[in-house]
Amino acid sequence: MLTTIYGNDITSSQRVNEFLEAKGRNSISSKAAYASALKHLGHVIDDKYSLYNNDNIIDAILNKEVDVYELVNNFISYAMNRNISPKSIKAYTSALKSYFGWFDIDIIPNKFKRRVTLPKINRTEEEAIEASDIRKILLACNNRRLKTYLLVLASPRRSIRNFQ
Repeated sequence: MLTTIYGNDITSSQRVNEFLEAKGRNSISSKAAYASALKHLGHVIDDKYSLYNNDNIIDAILNKEVDVYELVNNFISYAMNRNISPKSIKAYTSALKSYFGWFDIDIIPNKFKRRVTLPKINRTEEEAIEASDIRKILLACNNRRLKTYLLVLASPRRSIRNFQ
């Protein structure tokens, strides 16, 4: 039975351990990622749903005592307040959806989009390397094989003649 991940007690829940053992068959790192998401879910359950724990929250969702979309929404709010990155929140949310699906709790994608708002992942635009920088790299390179390789890499952007 898995009770700790990186020294943090996640739970003694039989359901959580069953799920983690199944998900961790192919990859220890996947198991650790799922365990991290479930550990955070446990904190949300402790804060917002004090009558429940990781074991009986599944039964409460199946019996319609707890709304799964509200639970996920509370999880996202918790994660944002803890300054967890939007990319990690998205991964954790996927892990929770997988966990709930494991116990036959269907999350309808269209309904999920309407009821749960994930934080935006900010992407920075990548910029191409400047011709002057390529020229400096080529001038500093003493290895002919490496210089040829660099010229091939630079060729789609500018013709090779511009760098000689």
